[in-house]
Amino acid sequence: MSNIFLSHKAKDGEVASKIKSNLHGWFAADVFLSSDAESLRGGDQWRETIHSALKSSSWLVLLYSDARENWDWCIYEGAYFLGHHADRASGKLTILHPEGTSPPNPFDAWQRVRAVPKSVEGWLRNAFPQNSTSQIPPDAAYKSAAADIAVSVQSLAIRPYVADRLLQVHVSAAQANEPERDLSVDVMLKRATFKVDAGAGFILQTRADVEIEGEAFQPTLEACRFDVQGLCDAVNAVRKRSLGSSQVLDLFRSTQDARAYRPVITKADRTDGGAIDIELMLAEIPPTFEYKTCTGFDTMFHLLAVTARFRWEVAEVFAPQVEAAAKSGNPVAVRALLQNLLRAVTNVRNDALNRALTMDKVLDALPKKNHQKRNRRRFASAHEAAQEAMKILEKAVRENDLSSAVQSLLILRLANYEFLDVTVTALSGLIEAQQLPPIDSLDTTMKKLIPRGIRQLMRSKSFSSR
Repeated sequence: MSNIFLSHKAKDGEVASKIKSNLHGWFAADVFLSSDAESLRGGDQWRETIHSALKSSSWLVLLYSDARENWDWCIYEGAYFLGHHADRASGKLTILHPEGTSPPNPFDAWQRVRAVPKSVEGWLRNAFPQNSTSQIPPDAAYKSAAADIAVSVQSLAIRPYVADRLLQVHVSAAQANEPERDLSVDVMLKRATFKVDAGAGFILQTRADVEIEGEAFQPTLEACRFDVQGLCDAVNAVRKRSLGSSQVLDLFRSTQDARAYRPVITKADRTDGGAIDIELMLAEIPPTFEYKTCTGFDTMFHLLAVTARFRWEVAEVFAPQVEAAAKSGNPVAVRALLQNLLRAVTNVRNDALNRALTMDKVLDALPKKNHQKRNRRRFASAHEAAQEAMKILEKAVRENDLSSAVQSLLILRLANYEFLDVTVTALSGLIEAQQLPPIDSLDTTMKKLIPRGIRQLMRSKSFSSR
């Protein structure tokens, strides 16, 4: 192989240049690099030059670094290359990527090389084989080039964290005769093993540095309301090589320190045999207030945020979908819809619990004036209705009962409306009871800056002397 087209993102140009230097220096390879002035000279018709280089190259190497980036142009280059090489004998494509980054789906069938010296060396020996007439340097050249390339490519790995509070998940591959379909939570847990470091072990209250079978680890996840369905969705996405930045797990609350944490996916890879390895960092969410000492206003503010989340993530999304599903009557589509609905509702409920919005906490925060007592009764009644509706929804999902799910969703929406109305009324009362700061020290010029509504409030309630 002499002609290589090295496709990459502009931000990865420095690493691409190091790869070119190694390939040319050790193996005399002719490497085209579009970010390199020697490959694409000023004044060239760049598109024609790139097309010509793709046609004449016998190998395309895609330097793939970050799934969160837009790779449309690099994928186009790969498709153009493959389209002008009838078979693998005339054109080969290799994807070079850091550990923990899965290559793009369109090239799933092509060779993937992880940024570890052994893998890179194997590719180099395949690309530049030794023979009796070869001018290729000795074995030391392969090892030296592989080590340098591996270090350079691995430097592109996205690891914005200190390596602690890590949860590692391994899901074994399917059996040879097993059909390729999405895993359910139960099947994923049967195949999975979990391992945590000391930091994550403290948060989850489990043993560190020990592999634990998924079914044995399940009670630990349930105790802190870990987003197991979200983890299962991520596993299925990695199996399809379609994991993207939108794959986010919901918050959970540690049983140890009562803090909220979000599992952040920092590594995700599928082995050639089909096994899945995912690493998650348990990122602490800084509290906006201390739950034990928060004021009534703080509690009402967070209740308002949760009711808004239910409206936009549950009611607005799923109400029209369940109506459409009822008309279609497709049991497979209904089951998927109900599972997604339950997960969305569960995430909102967990969000409320992560914010310490228990019924006692909210009732204690509600104003206690006589005219507000009715709101306390309304909230307690709505809370009880929501609890019962949640049980009905969980049963409906288990039995794939769309009719009961629709009924439970309606009760949850009505309860959420009651929560919202009580919250707004309570906030209004709390704001009305606020003491405005004294303004006597303000000079005439500064008093003109007081918002008009506040000036009117001061006049109507005789606050101007405060």
